[in-house]
Amino acid sequence: MTVIVLFTKLGIGISDVLITVDGKGKWSYLPSIGIPGKNIESLDFYSPRLVRKVARISVGGQRSSFMLAGTVNHVREFINIAQDLAQGRINSSNTELILDRKNIQSVLTHAIDIINEDKTKISLLGIRGAECIKVSNDTEIARNFKYFGDVFICGSGAKALEKYLGEREGFYEKNYSNDDEDMKKWRIMHFLPMQLLNADRSFNSPTITQGVGAFYEVLLNFNGSLDVDNMGWLRITADIIVPSYEIVIRGIWWHYYENEDLIIASAPNEYLNIRLNDPASLSMDKINVSRVPPYDKKKIQPPPLASSLLKKIVRSKFISFCLCHPEQEKNKVILSMASRGKGIIQVKPFKGELVFSLDPELYNSLVLSVKNKS
Repeated sequence: MTVIVLFTKLGIGISDVLITVDGKGKWSYLPSIGIPGKNIESLDFYSPRLVRKVARISVGGQRSSFMLAGTVNHVREFINIAQDLAQGRINSSNTELILDRKNIQSVLTHAIDIINEDKTKISLLGIRGAECIKVSNDTEIARNFKYFGDVFICGSGAKALEKYLGEREGFYEKNYSNDDEDMKKWRIMHFLPMQLLNADRSFNSPTITQGVGAFYEVLLNFNGSLDVDNMGWLRITADIIVPSYEIVIRGIWWHYYENEDLIIASAPNEYLNIRLNDPASLSMDKINVSRVPPYDKKKIQPPPLASSLLKKIVRSKFISFCLCHPEQEKNKVILSMASRGKGIIQVKPFKGELVFSLDPELYNSLVLSVKNKS
């Protein structure tokens, strides 16, 4: 199961990394929640490993990255067919539609036709220049949402994500109606992955129980093709405790890319208390590191050691922050985003550990905001 989503006007793609197999089996470590508990293990499917839902396809001398939904073997087959069509090694079975081997949309459409003969389900979303590319013979949703604009959603989790966005479009429209296009991009790339991570971790996990989740990566429009910003990204979820207003970090995730592999450093089950003048530290020994390859990669290298990532983590370009108010259901989540060194939580290295401290001005502003909502 999987889900991929493309915000067409904004040029942002989001995809999960969960791959599932029907039946009972051993679950892999899931970065969003750690080792799955009994509620996850009791499901009628399991996830033996994680996969990036992306692949690069070369057509007409240009190599572009696309998001794909489907089983690993079917996606690999689809990619090979598309490349063979583009290179003239095979012909299309569709004699009614002209094949242009230099046109990406044409090649992918004919590849879908060939796959369709075996009743294999595949979906692909991406960008090529100013054009949005979409081909699918599986669950496919095209819808306009308030604030988010036109959105394509594909994969077995498409209907669940459509419902998820539909429940939140009013909130975004009401609270962020003055956002220009750049701010919308910034907010979606930070806020939505944090909300989805939070959903993974919620009671009965409405995402993972639908076969979606484990981690969410963001792809941006770079020169007319979806790709990643590989400058390091730190995500933190925490609780604010009332009336002491201390911050308790419950989980951290940091990711970057090594060649085509997604490297995720995660500590999803922590309880780190931070007060204004009392920082908290996390040993690198408590951090799990996962290597997540793309669909078409067969040989998987072991992940790097956590200790080797310390300096990279503190130099992260982005920080996304999700703050939960455990005692207040109505206003229980506060989201924020920042560039390196400008967030409410500051991260520094010290003697092989990550040290988390609070920015006084931003923390005091946060406390005032929470008090006003209480």
